[in-house]
Amino acid sequence: MRSILVVLSIFLLTRANVLTASETIRVLIWDEQQPEQRQAYGEKLLGETLAAHLATKPGLSVRTVRLDDADQGLDDSMINTADVLIFWCHRRVKDQDDARAEAVVKRVMDGKLSLVALHSAHWAKPFVRLMQERSKADASKAIPETERATAEWKYLNENPYYKGVKSDTRLTPFYEKGEGNVWTLTLPQCVFPAWRADAAPSHVTTLLPQHGIAKGLPATWDIPQTEMYGEPFHVPEPDEVIFEEKWDKGERFRSGCVWQVGKGYVFYFRPGHETYPIYKQAEPLRVIENAVRWLPTRAVSTVTKNGEPTNAEEAAAQKAKADTLLETQYQTLVAKLSPEQQAWERVLQSQLGGFYLPIHKRDKIAGRSTAWDFVQNNSNLPSVLLVGDSVSRGYTQAVRKGLAEKANVYRAPANCGPTATGIKNIDVWLGEGKWDVIHFNFGIHDRNTPMADYTQRLEQLVERMKITGAKLVWATTTPIPDDPSKQQTANSIVEKNQSASELMKKHGVVIDDLFAAITPHLSEMQNPNDVHFNAKGYDFLGATVAKSIESVLKEKQP
Repeated sequence: MRSILVVLSIFLLTRANVLTASETIRVLIWDEQQPEQRQAYGEKLLGETLAAHLATKPGLSVRTVRLDDADQGLDDSMINTADVLIFWCHRRVKDQDDARAEAVVKRVMDGKLSLVALHSAHWAKPFVRLMQERSKADASKAIPETERATAEWKYLNENPYYKGVKSDTRLTPFYEKGEGNVWTLTLPQCVFPAWRADAAPSHVTTLLPQHGIAKGLPATWDIPQTEMYGEPFHVPEPDEVIFEEKWDKGERFRSGCVWQVGKGYVFYFRPGHETYPIYKQAEPLRVIENAVRWLPTRAVSTVTKNGEPTNAEEAAAQKAKADTLLETQYQTLVAKLSPEQQAWERVLQSQLGGFYLPIHKRDKIAGRSTAWDFVQNNSNLPSVLLVGDSVSRGYTQAVRKGLAEKANVYRAPANCGPTATGIKNIDVWLGEGKWDVIHFNFGIHDRNTPMADYTQRLEQLVERMKITGAKLVWATTTPIPDDPSKQQTANSIVEKNQSASELMKKHGVVIDDLFAAITPHLSEMQNPNDVHFNAKGYDFLGATVAKSIESVLKEKQP
């Protein structure tokens, strides 16, 4: 009996931050308290609404604080007596006190506090700093073990607040080796390239139904009004992704993510907007309650009989297992393909990159048809190659539909990006095929490229493609919105199209004026504040491209 008590005492001492089910969980809710919240929440603001709900639940003790409180509500007496900190902010991020944020970060990393960041708190200083610390730990683990002890690190992008990213911005964080054993880590931007506050509904999928944070949630559920955020989200790879949101216009987002940082844990939950009553809805409220109860200051480090992970280490192991399973399933599928199809998959693996390749693998396993499908050549039909960025990818399937039984329609095995990327990869994209028509575009990713550089590279690409003997068709770049946060102007595309059109006339290249074709329909076909299009827009563009290509093919007929 004494030996059992000794073991139990040691366990309790080493797990001092783990509370039993009978103990009270102390929740602190921090709210910037934007006046606009009253549109959705009335007299009780967002944080107060959350607090009122959680206070009705057994075993929870809830307090609320705000930015304008003394010490911004985060003095040591408050954070040292909290187990979970729920954080909402938006417009006044730069007003947040660095010292108070660091106090939160330290307590989380010591395993004495868990952080729940909601929606626009992706730029909250405690969340950003914890993502930076996680990025540093990930980068250190990733470099060769023999170099870790002597590695010298330089950190870039330490203040990412209110700095937007573009869809083609290199995903952060990332690290690079310099001279000797000096490494540079570009820290995460903690933001995403697309958003819109049009109150459109989102459709949520519960990806990990056995997870504690997903307890009691249906497999799929909708949020009637919310703001859209569009991937990629510039954060370290989460240990687990519990929820995914999608929108009818095609966007998606990893909307419930967990990271271990030091000894503590962070949960980011995306749904929100200060003027939509999302935290009056049963499902989001259930997520918050679950998170408050599950987060690892409340969890014993074991795996339950149903396999549910109770801390991020176990979750990371489960994710690694899932990644291994995905790769095994993909390779098993590829092994059954013809040699030609296997060769195509190898090209895709080398070209798609870290964002698109996992998506392609999942689509392949699920049997979904995509722009990067293998094309079985019909020797009786002409062959067409599409080269372009994500807009081109978006209309590829519609082009194939429009040219069915008329042409073999292939697609370059990449999001072809700017002209600089084209110069490096054009030989791979052209392959060894004999092309009758090459329909191509470069522009959106070159919107900030100096005009002289853009024109020079574009001409190099035209000259290289002309060597194939194909009839070339240049697609003018589709419109983009003015967006100072992304350093982009609508006029930049107008100017690039004018310069490119002059170049195409010089080389006798046919011009497919997609800019002019789609412009009258932007309000109904282009996503708000975005360069991309909805399904109707891609169908329209695809039909336009197919018609242009068919016209050229008829001209080539003897």
